[in-house]
Amino acid sequence: MNLEIELSTNYNSVIDHVRNTRNVVQASGQSLIIIQNGKIVTEHYEGHHSNIRNAKSISMDSLFHIASVRKSYTGFCVAWAIYNGHINSIDDPVLKYLPELNEETLKGITLRHFLTHTHGLRTNPDGNLFNYFHAGERWDYRDENIRMLAEIIRRTTGKTVAKIASEEIFVPLGFKKAGWYTEPSDDMVLTIFEPDGNTSFETRNSADGDRPNMFSTARELAYWGYLHLNNGKIGDEQIVNSEILKMATTMQSPKLLGEESPKNGFLWQVQMDPTKNSEIGLNVPKGSFQILGICNQTLLVMPEFNLVAVRLLNRLGNPPGFNYLEEVKSFGDCVTEASTKLLVKI
Repeated sequence: MNLEIELSTNYNSVIDHVRNTRNVVQASGQSLIIIQNGKIVTEHYEGHHSNIRNAKSISMDSLFHIASVRKSYTGFCVAWAIYNGHINSIDDPVLKYLPELNEETLKGITLRHFLTHTHGLRTNPDGNLFNYFHAGERWDYRDENIRMLAEIIRRTTGKTVAKIASEEIFVPLGFKKAGWYTEPSDDMVLTIFEPDGNTSFETRNSADGDRPNMFSTARELAYWGYLHLNNGKIGDEQIVNSEILKMATTMQSPKLLGEESPKNGFLWQVQMDPTKNSEIGLNVPKGSFQILGICNQTLLVMPEFNLVAVRLLNRLGNPPGFNYLEEVKSFGDCVTEASTKLLVKI
């Protein structure tokens, strides 16, 4: 797919915000794309693929490691499996699909808990799961749930996360670059661990979608967000049933979850009434949804402004005193402020 490009200066403040974050965390490159009202209104690339001398410049072909942003595809696959009858309900117990797991540890944990980061599982130094808290009583962002969800998808559908994503999303939308990579590519932006130290391509041995080795260009990631914003429709064609995307991006967190906890759809964080520990800015409109990666990668969808914003950076780790949570919130608030000013001007 290719949307019309009509660049404007309305979101220059957001470009400045991303640049400031990049300078503070000492990333080597940045990408920013904003889609509004069906057009690309901001598309900005700056910096290089690494701090190595003569590294490639960031461009529209640059592949960023998107880390946990990939979980939006995992959530989609669960919703797709439910819609197509492979999974009965997100309130099914995990043990129904993974009966070989420890019954005492997994007892009472459902797919809903996995999808909303409320499962309470952690891993001890010996590599064994244990219950850090009872499922549903708290929110705790962990990765123990993601590989298990990927395995549940494989067992129930007969397809991997990557295969479903390819068949249902990548091919219909004409994506050429997004995917799970097992080998380095010349277009990859390296993940920077220290500004003057180690870098990595962050690839893994598996291309099944069960590991954190997904890369995407900023534009293809923005188009993924746009598919959600547009309820699964591109032009006159319904690419994905709107009910699948609605399921994934509306609040699914347990009802008894504390008021201060973030609220989730299928791994997306959803803006309800703003909460203290939410990763979405306080001023971001209700009904927006967002998913993040550890290197400050952000995919934010704001239906109230008919807008998708994607920013990609490549620094893993934060300098002393840097408040990741507040910075993420400030990005969403910056986009909101610029959008509000634009509405007033119009």
